Amino acid sequence: DLVPGCSTRTFNINMTCDSNTEFFSDENLNNESPICVYNANVVTKYACKTCSHLNDCNEHGVCNPGAGKCCECDTQTNGDQCQKSRLYIGSVESTTVNGGTVYLYGYFGTITPQFNVTIGKLDCNNVHSYNDSVISCQVGAGTGFQSVTINDKDLTAYGKDLFKYIKLSFDCPNNCSNNGECDTKIGSCNCSDAYTGFDCSSKINKDKPSIPKIDLKTGASSISNEKLNYQLNIISLVEVSVDGSIVKEHPLNNTENIIASIIEEGDGLTKGTIALFSQYISSVNCTVEYTIEEIIGGKKKDFEFAGITFSVDSGSLKTGISIKNYQYESVLNTLQLRIKSNYEKESLSNDCNSEELKVTDQLDNDSNFNYLQVSKDSKNVVSRFIGRLISDGRVTPTRTSVVSTNNETLELIIGLNLPHCVDSCILDPDFGMLVSGTYKDKCGSKSNYKIITVAVVVPCVAIAAIVVVVAVLYKKHYLRFKLFKNSITNKPRERRSFHL
Repeated sequence: DLVPGCSTRTFNINMTCDSNTEFFSDENLNNESPICVYNANVVTKYACKTCSHLNDCNEHGVCNPGAGKCCECDTQTNGDQCQKSRLYIGSVESTTVNGGTVYLYGYFGTITPQFNVTIGKLDCNNVHSYNDSVISCQVGAGTGFQSVTINDKDLTAYGKDLFKYIKLSFDCPNNCSNNGECDTKIGSCNCSDAYTGFDCSSKINKDKPSIPKIDLKTGASSISNEKLNYQLNIISLVEVSVDGSIVKEHPLNNTENIIASIIEEGDGLTKGTIALFSQYISSVNCTVEYTIEEIIGGKKKDFEFAGITFSVDSGSLKTGISIKNYQYESVLNTLQLRIKSNYEKESLSNDCNSEELKVTDQLDNDSNFNYLQVSKDSKNVVSRFIGRLISDGRVTPTRTSVVSTNNETLELIIGLNLPHCVDSCILDPDFGMLVSGTYKDKCGSKSNYKIITVAVVVPCVAIAAIVVVVAVLYKKHYLRFKLFKNSITNKPRERRSFHL
């Protein structure tokens, strides 16, 4: 097939004998002048008629007849008109809040003198290219997450919130509620023996342990406690454009596409099950794998991820997620992994504990950990997301966001935001449920409630039926009820007393 705008080249070959060149003599010439017989190979190639109709290769290529195509593109572009940028930022090695050298990884090609890097609102100066996939530059002081922009002539690469200034020391959530010690190196609480939670605000209730469970058929998981079942499910992988709009959404909760296997069988008492789930998204040649581990046995378990060591409480779920070889529609696009959590309506607790769904986030820009606490019926589910992931083998910062909440369906969708990772992205969230100290097994079972024995006086002449009233009141309402009783007693009628 001919390249558009090109045609074959015609060669005219003139051949003459050279006395210094080997030739074959035809023995049938009968002493006539010899005839030179050459073995010749003629190769024809495409030649461009013109490149003007191809926008002169968008000034990122040359019309090269010998290349077999009209536009031979530079290292930063591809496409038949060199119209597609190849530049992308896969990960960034950040600096401290004092600023310094920043290393950027991705693909940048052979940079030109117009190449520049911006981090937030600051220019990253003294750009140095080590090769087509690694560059460095110098940035000034700052705080928090910042987006990274690369420009080279008319080409742009962008990474939203891909850079994060690293604090020299970290505060802990709510100062660990004065029930633990703060590890200022990573900003995590080490709670005392009697307390737990990301801020040590929840008292450990050993009589009501949470029970994590993996569903090998669906790839979902759950945590149950006191008739309440909290379910977790990885529902989709979303490709997101630079303006935040959805380009594609790939469902991940189709059980027919899930391949499950058990890595380690649990005993349900001291050792939890570890399971591996895998799905292949054929349209983008991507494999999504995730492991889920049940943490049980009454003891914490230590883990390490992306240079941070942390503990996960018993009764929790620990997950590890990898996304491999995703094929993007644009080098400017990124990914978001979505996890849905919801309470089962059928398992809601009694009316004494009835509370609306409440989401409290601790999405601190300067923290190593992101927390989401979902409260329902005196129970708290805490999701912890490390503010780092591994993009193409390198640690890079990441953020977590709440996509939506729904009080009617009791659903919460969490979005884990990923950079433009080409080979793989690896994440490491965990989930746990805690029973609040205000939880009541049944109405009136807690000490802050009191069943008060009251003498109810009923006029005999008015009795068609005896109505018995049981009042469950706070202590502070006792005086009000006593005054009501006295007002009935002082009426001049025949009375009968019933004691409850």
